[in-house]
Amino acid sequence: MGTKDSKIMSVMDGEITFSGKQNGYGNCVEIKHTNEDGKIFYTFYAHMKENSIQVTISQKVAVGQVVGIQGSTGKSTGDHLHFEIRTENGEKIDPAPYLFYES
Repeated sequence: MGTKDSKIMSVMDGEITFSGKQNGYGNCVEIKHTNEDGKIFYTFYAHMKENSIQVTISQKVAVGQVVGIQGSTGKSTGDHLHFEIRTENGEKIDPAPYLFYES
């Protein structure tokens, strides 16, 4: 959990493929990315605060760009960010290799 009204930022450069409301996820954003091997994957950010989404479909975003504000929309019991990484065919995968790099 984070601080109330925490900014939600893109974890990598990409293109917005969804920006709006989705069933139990409430206000959410999906971003399409291509890794260094040319593989496509998507990051998904959900339960954003009402009227806080700051991007539109087809918009290009940069790593660290704010896409919305943490909230509790959809089927949520408290303020938080629901974050997922999905493959090109929609399979949910472990985000750790995309977020944490060994040096």
